[in-house]
Amino acid sequence: MAASRADVNQKLYLSPETVIGAAVMPLKVFPSLSIEFERVQDDQFYRPTGQLVPGSGVKHREWSEPKYKAAIDYNELAYIFSGLFGVVTPTNPAGSAYIWTWTPTESNFGTPQTFSARMGDTLASALVPGMYFNSFDMKLSDDTAEVSGDCFGYAIEDNEGPISATLSDEAQQLTITGAPTGGTFTITYAAQTTTAIAYNASAADVEAALWALSNIADQDVQVYGSGLPDGTLTIHFVNALGATNVATLTTTDTLTGGTAPATVISTLTAGGASSYSTISQQPVSKNQVNLYIDSTFGAIGTTKFCDALELGLTIPKIREMVKVLCTYFPSFKDAVAIAVEAMSATTVLIKNTAVISFMNSYNVASKPTYYFRYEAIGATITGAHKYTLTIDMAVKCATPKERRNVKGVYAYEIANQFVADSSLGGPIKITLKNTVSAL
Repeated sequence: MAASRADVNQKLYLSPETVIGAAVMPLKVFPSLSIEFERVQDDQFYRPTGQLVPGSGVKHREWSEPKYKAAIDYNELAYIFSGLFGVVTPTNPAGSAYIWTWTPTESNFGTPQTFSARMGDTLASALVPGMYFNSFDMKLSDDTAEVSGDCFGYAIEDNEGPISATLSDEAQQLTITGAPTGGTFTITYAAQTTTAIAYNASAADVEAALWALSNIADQDVQVYGSGLPDGTLTIHFVNALGATNVATLTTTDTLTGGTAPATVISTLTAGGASSYSTISQQPVSKNQVNLYIDSTFGAIGTTKFCDALELGLTIPKIREMVKVLCTYFPSFKDAVAIAVEAMSATTVLIKNTAVISFMNSYNVASKPTYYFRYEAIGATITGAHKYTLTIDMAVKCATPKERRNVKGVYAYEIANQFVADSSLGGPIKITLKNTVSAL
């Protein structure tokens, strides 16, 4: 009888991908970030005439829509913001301090970083390749300090085998160069060779060919990625072949067409001795947070408001999956940007004379642009450099709630609508100082 798995033991591992959906073995552990994998299927059932219930059905396609939640953490936010707004190269002002800056514009939020996400324990695990971070919701108050949002990714693979605390699984990559238009190839593992595999095989086709070998049991190899010859496939060795430094697979081919076509297999992650690393937790404390509100860009970060009871930032869904009718892409091909009209920052302020005076100049018919800054400054990294999160926003006042009771305090809730701003360079600018040198 299989052992029951404790939910509390599940850990999240992430690694950035170089090709969307070409899975890499996730090797970084995230202590505060949690992701709930959610399977989504496009199923259709058919009811024959003369019947009251369906008699047949078909699964058209399958993907995943994970949901994430985390503490507001100076280090972990680098991964979330890179997933939303693209990879940037951090500067290194001194020692182990690194500064990350994202400046999404009104017409381009950047090319998002996709991730391979693995969740599991020493008994079993599941993998989601091609995972996009797709929304962001931050809440700061006396009761909470957290971020959350939605993701989407390729179909969940549940048979990834156990996760060892000291050993990692092997991952190898299969590509075809030269753009062939026909022909076949074979793969050899431990002196056994597959039957001929078509040049335009899918991940499932390659996986089935490997499983047919007498020295590879079903489920001991998992294959991910978009179909050949244009796509990239990742071959994971798990279960009985997991945690092992597997010799690189070899291949021969009889490909035709294109320009000197060839199959290439290389090692992405060597199995065996662990290369897992844990992201250092550096959560933002509520006592490190300040709100600044200024009427000009030149003065941004000048006027501190010490009347904030709650701060929020909402970035709704920013991309949509592209689902093509092609066997190369059984989940989706990639993602495109969509209009983001409900991007907003919410502030709840004590309704005192200072706040009323501010609202009298902010909430007027001309809808002036104001510049809000959420800032958190934490512990020292090195020298004068401290962990820092700065979110600068160009906003206009949306309809305020005249009255909020916040633990007995008479308060104003203001929804601030993000707007394009040439001075800021876009609607929002995010600066993060931490100890993360690269994803």
